[in-house]
Amino acid sequence: MHIFLSILSVIGFVLLIILLVIIALIALILFLPIVYRVKVLKNGNFMANGSVRWLFGALSFKFAFEQGKLNYGLRIFGVPIKKLQKNSASFAKEKSSAQGENPTDKSENSPYQPAKKQPTIKPGEIISDEVETDEIRKDEPASDQMEVKSKADEIRSDETKSDDKNNKSSSVDKIKFKIKGICDKLKKVKSILDLISKIKKPVIKLLKSIMPKKVKGYINFGFDDPSRTGMVYAVLGALCIPIPKDLELNPDFQNSRFECDVKISGRIFVIQILICIISLFKIPEFREILGFKPPKNRSNKKRRRSDRKRVKNYKSKIRQGGKHD
Repeated sequence: MHIFLSILSVIGFVLLIILLVIIALIALILFLPIVYRVKVLKNGNFMANGSVRWLFGALSFKFAFEQGKLNYGLRIFGVPIKKLQKNSASFAKEKSSAQGENPTDKSENSPYQPAKKQPTIKPGEIISDEVETDEIRKDEPASDQMEVKSKADEIRSDETKSDDKNNKSSSVDKIKFKIKGICDKLKKVKSILDLISKIKKPVIKLLKSIMPKKVKGYINFGFDDPSRTGMVYAVLGALCIPIPKDLELNPDFQNSRFECDVKISGRIFVIQILICIISLFKIPEFREILGFKPPKNRSNKKRRRSDRKRVKNYKSKIRQGGKHD
């Protein structure tokens, strides 16, 4: 019995360590920030480079743009992915050569199959259906001819009236269809505006958390017309864009130029991204856009629960002898 309890205690201790390791990994993933740094330099030639790091550099991404060329690389635990791809390709080639595989085209091995001739269709005789017309005989009396003419005139007048009605109904249907289309478009616009108003808060919170924390450097700008530089500088001030303290904006009213040397750094927390995603998925319109169907009869279930609660309260009041409506 003592040996059995000692084994159980060892197993529990191992499980506890595994659970603590899992919790620590989840905490690292959620609360360790993704750090990014970007440097932009424009003094004749445009240059930009930056890096993104996560989990103490276990995942890192670097890029550089110089002389119109973009170079980038991704590393996992210090090993570049390109080397991993090359190693996997060489391993596959060695394996295929060891097995003696000689890839051949299927088109060479497949036998030639001539195309089948389509059967020719012989032209048949065209049969024309002639419409028989009723002619008024000359031998009939004049009274019968007048009756036939009056009936024909009545039929023609009825046909013209039905054509007028059909034309009026078609025009009315077209107007109704156009009005319905305009109403549907207005409903769509209203639903989009409502969705934007609901999405706005979590998205703005996420953007505020993503915004760079440090911005250092200078920007010298100017145009041929000094009034344009003044307008741009005034617009930047009117838009109430928060300009960092360490960033200098120097308008040049004499020369046309654009020079900059800016360093940007910030961080992103994974938990903030998850909070934003969860808050967006709580909105039913957002879920419908993504293709998730809403649960059926959810409102009916809520009504049934509320009705059951009312019935229970009513019965309890009756049992207690209290007043009830």
